Amino acid sequence: MTLLLQLKWIIYRLIFMKHIYTTLFLAYIVFSISSCKEKDEWKLPSDVQFSMDIKKESPNNNKLTFSGGHIVLSSFAIEGTRTQGENVNFDRPYPNGTKVSFDANSYIEDLGFDIPQGTYDYLKIRFSTHEEVGSNNIVLNGSYKSGNTTVPIQLEIASKEHFEINAVDNIGKSPKVVLSHNSLSQAQITLDPTYWFQTVSNSMLDVADKTIVGSNQTILINMTNNSTIYYKIIDRIDEEMEAVLNVNKQK
Repeated sequence: MTLLLQLKWIIYRLIFMKHIYTTLFLAYIVFSISSCKEKDEWKLPSDVQFSMDIKKESPNNNKLTFSGGHIVLSSFAIEGTRTQGENVNFDRPYPNGTKVSFDANSYIEDLGFDIPQGTYDYLKIRFSTHEEVGSNNIVLNGSYKSGNTTVPIQLEIASKEHFEINAVDNIGKSPKVVLSHNSLSQAQITLDPTYWFQTVSNSMLDVADKTIVGSNQTILINMTNNSTIYYKIIDRIDEEMEAVLNVNKQK
C-alpha cells in the first residue's frame, strides 16, 4: 500500500471515529435530559386530603348505634414505597393538638398533604392522640336502646393512643395506590367503635350507671364512670380501622 493510500485510510478512520463519538455524545445528552425529566416527573406533588369518620351501626347489635364525635391529634404521618422514584416519609406534629370531627364529608386543612405522584406499593398512615391533663382526646357519641327507652352514650378517652393503618384504593381495596399530579385524592379514615364495643354485653349496658350530661341521663364511659366497660373498650381501641383513597377526582 502506497503512502498516499495509507494517509487516505487514516483520514477516513479519523472521520469515521469522529462520527461515532459525536453520535454517542449526542445519545448521552438525550438520555441524560430524558432521565432528568423522568426524575423531575416523579417529584411532582399529588394533592391528598384526609377526613375521619366512624362506623355508626353494628351488624351484631341493633340496640347500639353511634352518631358522631371527634378526635384530637398530636401527630399525623405518612410513609410509602414507590415503584418509581424515592420512598416518601412525612411527619406532621400538632404541638397544641388539632381537633378532627368524625365526618366523612369534612376534609381537614391540617390533614392535607402534597405527596409525590407515583405507584405506591403501600402507604402507611400513623397518627397519635393529643394528651392534655383534664381534656379528652377522643369523644364518641351514640345511643343504646334498653327496653323501650333509648339512652344516650358518651365515650371519653383521655389517655394517649397510637394508630397505624395501611391505605387501600377505593376500587378493589388494593394496597397498591396510584397518585397522580393531575388528580385530587381524598382519603377517608374510618374507625370502628362497633368493634370496640363487641366485648361489652347488652346486660352490662342495661345496668350501667347513668350521669346527667347536658340535660339527659347518659351512659357516660370513661376512666371514672363505668370503668369496667371503659377498659374493655380501651383494649381494642387501636384495632379495626380502614383508610380508603378515592383517587378518581380530577383537579
